[in-house]
Amino acid sequence: MVEELKGQGLKVVIITNGHPQIQRGKLERLQASSMFDAILVGGEEIAAGGREKPAASIFLKACQLAGCLPSEVRTIPLNPFSFICQLATIQKLC
Repeated sequence: MVEELKGQGLKVVIITNGHPQIQRGKLERLQASSMFDAILVGGEEIAAGGREKPAASIFLKACQLAGCLPSEVRTIPLNPFSFICQLATIQKLC
């Protein structure tokens, strides 16, 4: 799916919450850095004074990294609850 989206000229950013070492380890094993245009880990954002999902700030940072507006974002969540929270946050930004 990621390759298909990138093939359409879209930027693909992943946002994941959790402890940086654990999440980065998972992402490294999946070779995610070669698949995604940017990766945001909530734990790293918190350590830098930011916030993790579902805070608007992490979505805005993803938009900045992708060079797009919140109204241009499409989210692909891993579970229905996550989708509702992400969609509500993004809609508030538009």
